Amino acid sequence: MSGATPSAVAQQRQPGPPPAAPRSRMKRRVIVLMILVAIIAVGWTTFWWQASRTLDSLAQDFLENSARNGIAVRCEPRSVGGYPFLLDISCGSFALVSDRAPTIAAGRLIAGARVYDPNRVVANLDGPLTVGDPAAPLASLVWQRAQMSLNLQDGAVARGAVSIDHAVLKAGPVPATNIDLLELHARRTPTTEGGTDLAWTAAGVRFPASSPLDGALLVTIEDGGATLLGAGLAVPIEGLPIDVTDFHLGNGATLIKAAGSLRLRPDGLIDGDLKATVIDPAGLPSLFAPFLPQNGALVAVAGAISAFGLPSEVDGKPARTLPIRIAASRVSIGMLTLVTLPPIPVGN
Repeated sequence: MSGATPSAVAQQRQPGPPPAAPRSRMKRRVIVLMILVAIIAVGWTTFWWQASRTLDSLAQDFLENSARNGIAVRCEPRSVGGYPFLLDISCGSFALVSDRAPTIAAGRLIAGARVYDPNRVVANLDGPLTVGDPAAPLASLVWQRAQMSLNLQDGAVARGAVSIDHAVLKAGPVPATNIDLLELHARRTPTTEGGTDLAWTAAGVRFPASSPLDGALLVTIEDGGATLLGAGLAVPIEGLPIDVTDFHLGNGATLIKAAGSLRLRPDGLIDGDLKATVIDPAGLPSLFAPFLPQNGALVAVAGAISAFGLPSEVDGKPARTLPIRIAASRVSIGMLTLVTLPPIPVGN
């Protein structure tokens, strides 16, 4: 440095040209990202809008087809929503109207699916649900929550479920019935070609002046899948086989379990045989009292079961087992007729 002049030292200390500002590059990246997001948003919105229009068109076709088949499905007013990730259709009120059955009406219905998972449909229904004239219904049902789910496969229903929590049922002058839980499950039978499995469950059913009841029914209908397809029960001349895998009804003290094979006739009546097992037969009159009030045959049936039923055991408790015969929907134990079931509506 001893030989360097002051001007040379000043030149050595001068900085070079400034580097490119990183802030400018970051700004460009943000702008590009915003443009991409805008393009995706516009594209997704366009797709959703087209899908919603398609859904509304399909709903209209369904309503028109149902009306042509004799069941008018009312969905008024109807709207489509759920943007951006759902597609749902809602009805301000919902009703099923048919000349062959009383009108069924309910409150708001909303059903939808995720855009990226259209094969799972979930629906919620507001009460009350009424049967008959809503101004003076034959029966009404209110609840805290009612939900339905459907799983689709190849355009058809593969599984379905309905769940109703904390419901109150009113029918005519009969006092209200409280129900903790009602469930219905349906699926294509995995082991039978073209069959349908149906499972009903009821828990905490409290009729006036009776102990709470719990019950369940599991059946397989060899219907070619018509039940899940919504085609109704089309019964052939030879009848429709129904396999009763499990039926049970109990109130804590008395329990009846049954299983067997039935056949649904074209006239809606049932024939078949069941094998029943009863815990505490003496309690049968009180168990069935809400369904069969003042039925003197129940006392005789309880005595016959205790006297002639084969000794057995259920969950470590003593029980009696005996056959039940059903002919033209008349349910009999031996020579004693217990009840005559009403005809089942069929699609013939």
